[in-house]
Amino acid sequence: EARKMIESEIESLGSSNSILTAQCHVAKTLLEFLKGNLKALELESSTVLRMTDPVKNHGIRIFANYYIAYSNYMKNNLANIDSYLNESLKAKYRTRPGWVFHLLYLKCLSLVAEYRDTELIEFLKEMVDFNSRLVTIDYSNDVSIMKCDIYLNAGDIANAWKISSHIDFDRPG
Repeated sequence: EARKMIESEIESLGSSNSILTAQCHVAKTLLEFLKGNLKALELESSTVLRMTDPVKNHGIRIFANYYIAYSNYMKNNLANIDSYLNESLKAKYRTRPGWVFHLLYLKCLSLVAEYRDTELIEFLKEMVDFNSRLVTIDYSNDVSIMKCDIYLNAGDIANAWKISSHIDFDRPG
């Protein structure tokens, strides 16, 4: 039903307002993510990228790039992930910090999957460094949870265990 509503809105907008149409495709992207339909997730995200300007619509593009990279990660198509995440990471100071951490986390997971340990260490440091530059919100607990999960995925149980002993798992984040 939600998909029908969004498609109806897209039809009514036509070509009159491309940014509103792109936002409708963002909504469709979220629906496909929730359904776990990776092919449709990538298709909708690609549509958003085609419809938006890299300078004016960086927030929506970060969202679309993330979900294309996520789809590729889930399909184990690791070769394409860097191009989508790198574009978004270049704009990391023009978006919400939470999105930056999601981007860095996905980047780290892809590096673990490709056994690129040197770069992995660099991006783990980037997560901590980015958090230290924030002045209004502290994501250190969230960063620790992500690092713990990354180390678990890398098979480094000792490091994951060490990090987990300092995490407040009851703290919302």
